[in-house]
Amino acid sequence: QRQINSDLEGAGDGPVPTDCLPDQVADLEALRTPLSLLKGGAPSSKRPQDSDALKSLAARVDDNPSNAIFWALLAKAQLQSGQASAEVIKNAQIAAGLCDSWALPKNLVGSAHFADDKGNEAEVAWRSALGLAPDYAAPRFNLALLAVKKKAWQEAVTQLDKLLDKHKHHKSAHLLRAQSHLGLGSLKEAEADARGAIERDGSNANAHVILGQALGQQGKVEDGKAAFCKARVLGHPAGAKLCPDSTP
Repeated sequence: QRQINSDLEGAGDGPVPTDCLPDQVADLEALRTPLSLLKGGAPSSKRPQDSDALKSLAARVDDNPSNAIFWALLAKAQLQSGQASAEVIKNAQIAAGLCDSWALPKNLVGSAHFADDKGNEAEVAWRSALGLAPDYAAPRFNLALLAVKKKAWQEAVTQLDKLLDKHKHHKSAHLLRAQSHLGLGSLKEAEADARGAIERDGSNANAHVILGQALGQQGKVEDGKAAFCKARVLGHPAGAKLCPDSTP
């Protein structure tokens, strides 16, 4: 049980409430391989390991009628494999019915609705997940993503501030907050977050584009061009458009 919870937390999905953990070690051990395969994926990432995890779990449906972790992982595997949202929601809701105090199934329901462009339904599910686990990074990031989609920049910043207060090394939050600050016209803050994103991943072309925009709008034209040219080197179409041909 400790190892499964450690694996789930490492994937950003745990822990499972203690009363929802199966008593049988075999029921848990069989889930460790698909859990490992799913780590690092995202909705519709469609990686080979997502498909492998889905096949492994689908073969064990009849063996896990009352295992909340199994049904949540099945829903997650379907989500990452690009399966129909209705199936993801159905299986996530089975998991939620078996463990109504666990936030992961609610987050999965929200992500499935978001994939179908049902923002209101997604928001309800993600807020429900946060109600169960206020420090859970995924639904808070997802709410910020939804706010960005709506161009509700201040709402996005508010959610990301809360997220980064608890998860300082979140891999995507600084970049999304940089975009949100740019939308608000908070250029120094956008620059700082873009630089933070680049420190974490210098190969992220989007971060260089946002940095270039923030610098350019502050009047730092040459520095902005340098950022766009870095984005061009990394293959970003905006970098190719905004980087002058004469700049290396």
